[in-house]
Amino acid sequence: MFELALEQKGAEVTGSFLRQGLPQAQGGNTSGGIEGSVAGDAFRFKQTTGTFANLEGDMTLSGDEMSGKVTPSPAGAGARIILRRVSSSPRPASQA
Repeated sequence: MFELALEQKGAEVTGSFLRQGLPQAQGGNTSGGIEGSVAGDAFRFKQTTGTFANLEGDMTLSGDEMSGKVTPSPAGAGARIILRRVSSSPRPASQA
């Protein structure tokens, strides 16, 4: 699982990532802060804090989805991913 929690102000984006379910040899569960920017349909980000060094992403936005490559930088192996927007509204207590 790979999750981004993002906040956009103009072209600037800040937030956090959570990566779970990988074997320890591939970094295991990791999390941290990210910052990036949006230009047209392109979203690029890099890790600023956290337990996994040098995470970078180069994504293409399309409606409620973004797809692209997330890579340990500068030249490590990466993964192609597709992320879908989910509501940031809290769920009612009856659904929690």
